[in-house]
Amino acid sequence: YIYLYAGSDWSLGVDNSDGDKFKIVSSNDISDETGAIEIDTSGNSVFAGTATFAANVTVGHDLKMPTSGEIDWNGGDVKLVGTADNIKLQGGSLSITGDGSNAATLTESGSGDFTITAIDDLRLDAGGSDIVLRGASSQEFGRLTNDDGNTVIRNTTSNHDIIFKGSDGGSTITALTLDMSAAGSAYFNHDIVMPDNGKVT
Repeated sequence: YIYLYAGSDWSLGVDNSDGDKFKIVSSNDISDETGAIEIDTSGNSVFAGTATFAANVTVGHDLKMPTSGEIDWNGGDVKLVGTADNIKLQGGSLSITGDGSNAATLTESGSGDFTITAIDDLRLDAGGSDIVLRGASSQEFGRLTNDDGNTVIRNTTSNHDIIFKGSDGGSTITALTLDMSAAGSAYFNHDIVMPDNGKVT
């Protein structure tokens, strides 16, 4: 190995006593300590401290972090771009926070359920004015629409109803069915209660 001295000790070379790793260490003995940078014979690299890159970094294989490791971006946009395959995030929950607190989390259960958890309100902001509801086959079955300030609830499947259900003493009941195959006829499960002097026109 090569030993350098310029006011402090540095060594670089191959450590035969540690799996022939190429190391850069802050001492005059390459086998004396864990290297500040280590590269093993398979091409895997380990940085003992913070690594700062002034330009692009291309990763040809896995990028692994130690337990509780972090990747920090201090400026500019962060982009995850998939070219050949999809981008996958695996390992529990994804937390999103604007200031380091009150994080919103996105969680997949392991069995396909997806949970969005927010400390405060959950807002859906659709610039096209439609929130589209789809089933397992990606077939659309409903929409929530902003129609010039009016809220529209729509079943988009031909001749299928809009049904309101609830729990009555622990039993599921159908409170109201709007029959779309009958021009929207309304079928109430029980009484229709009107206020005093109320009218049905």
